[in-house]
Amino acid sequence: MIQSRLKILLFYLLFVLSSCSDKKAKEQKTISKEVFPDSTEKHVLFVQWQYPQEVDFFDAMDVRHKLENKIDNALRSEGVGEWLYGDMGPGGANMGYGVFKNQSRAIEIILQILAIEKIEKNTVIATDLDYVDNKWAYKILYPSNYNKELNPL
Repeated sequence: MIQSRLKILLFYLLFVLSSCSDKKAKEQKTISKEVFPDSTEKHVLFVQWQYPQEVDFFDAMDVRHKLENKIDNALRSEGVGEWLYGDMGPGGANMGYGVFKNQSRAIEIILQILAIEKIEKNTVIATDLDYVDNKWAYKILYPSNYNKELNPL
């Protein structure tokens, strides 16, 4: 029973990763240049939904996929950013967005969507992600009073 579920999980992950990466890679090559022709630098906003323990991993992954699309569409429609990547970590659904201009507006858009989905209180937004001396370095942008570590990436 466990082996069959693991096989299904592995197949699902491979399918989702390959289909999403192919589609997004094609979109990023064309849309980035069209929407942001004068941009020279992209800043990454890292969004981590720290879903409750009672939420099933696969349900959390579905929520993450829906969020990625909603946020990506909203950022693109205002010309401020786009989806870059997403993955699942222990207790956290991770999403990365490239922002070319107006970072505060991009954060507003993201928070509006998270509020509609009623998960903004379980979400952290950070920037300047880097891996230095075997530790992640970042700056928390939301919530302003967040004083814990991000879930492992």
